[in-house]
Amino acid sequence: MAYRYPDSHVFYRKLGRDFPRIVRGDGCYLYDENGKRYLDAVGGAYVANLGHSNPEIADALARQARSFGYLSGTAFTHGPVEELAAELAATLPGDLDKLYFLSSGSEAVEAALKLARQYWVESGKPGKHKIIALAPGYHGNTLLALSASAREHYKTMFREWLVDVHRVPASYPYRCRCRGQDPQCPVCSGAVLEDAIERLGSDTVAAFIAEPVGGSSTGASTPRPEYFHRIREICDRHRVLFIADEILCGAGRTGTWWSIEPYGVAPDIMTLGKGISGGYAPLSAVAAPERILDAIAGGSGDFLHAQTFSHHPVARSATSSGTSWSSVAPSSAWCCTSGWRRSRRCRTSVTCAVAGCSPASSSSRTRRPGRRSRAPRGSRRRSRTPRSRRGSPCGPTSVTPTASTATSCWSRRRSSSPKARSTKSWHCWRAPCRTR
Repeated sequence: MAYRYPDSHVFYRKLGRDFPRIVRGDGCYLYDENGKRYLDAVGGAYVANLGHSNPEIADALARQARSFGYLSGTAFTHGPVEELAAELAATLPGDLDKLYFLSSGSEAVEAALKLARQYWVESGKPGKHKIIALAPGYHGNTLLALSASAREHYKTMFREWLVDVHRVPASYPYRCRCRGQDPQCPVCSGAVLEDAIERLGSDTVAAFIAEPVGGSSTGASTPRPEYFHRIREICDRHRVLFIADEILCGAGRTGTWWSIEPYGVAPDIMTLGKGISGGYAPLSAVAAPERILDAIAGGSGDFLHAQTFSHHPVARSATSSGTSWSSVAPSSAWCCTSGWRRSRRCRTSVTCAVAGCSPASSSSRTRRPGRRSRAPRGSRRRSRTPRSRRGSPCGPTSVTPTASTATSCWSRRRSSSPKARSTKSWHCWRAPCRTR
């Protein structure tokens, strides 16, 4: 049978191609009905960072389903949601300690932007309604999240339904004239945000939203180390809420719990998703501090964003099972160190044209006019760096490990065979210089 439109009753995401039918997964591998094996190097859509078929998570889901499968978040609370909120709150930066759970990244962004708007209305400032976002940038596919995204080809059919979101250029060294080297560059320093706020009027701007590490739009690009300090100062000065979108880049993917951490600042609101459940259940969240929720609690008393499957007990049990978050910490640290070392070896043999070419992402295959040609194949041989000269991998300019390593970590620990561990057959790494 061909699994494609219109031969199947499934409304597929792509209507012009065949789909392999997967029958099982194991660690970082997937297997289709014909026995073909696939290396899930990106963890699906940057999601499966704990590997496939983790028995502990599967057991936790089954246990919760046997107790009760669904409760209305309007009427009840339950153990999984209370435990997960406490676990996540302990990892969050700054004063973020309250979590509102949803089912997808787009929903979380939608809710975060609505929370920012409701906060200002309940605080007596209804004029603050405008949103500023980065371009390039992507935040989701629901209408408000799509409005905040700089994906014009996604908007073509729906433009009349979208709201106006004001954009400033993202700090993107690969495209910027200064290549990320000039601290006075208006784009790479973040000064363009202040210009935009002053132009629009600070009394009309509600929020600024950005990914701390660029996602699929900028190939995991990172800004200058002081960039988010400047953003934080600008938002504080003009009373604009800073929303950090950590849906793709968070949950240990960059060597710390959250990718904003190395910059030493905390956002006012943060969105989480994808890897926080390892893909075992649809799960996302909005994190906010008491100072924002107090304005709503003292006003209307309700966040006006109720959804049927928010705070779902079975989805929450996937992450509060005791497996996910206890596994992410060592996996994240290992991925950070491993990725940084491999990228450093790559740089010793190939001169990379990108200033601070830190995160390795297989999605970063953009071309630049007048692009430099690749180094001859023979010159790309690895160059060993003495262990004594290897610095610390973690920090704003360190290499961000891709989902390929994050997906593989759990399967590495599962292997009990010394031979399997020594061959490193589980590992897939794409160096950043080779994807430019």
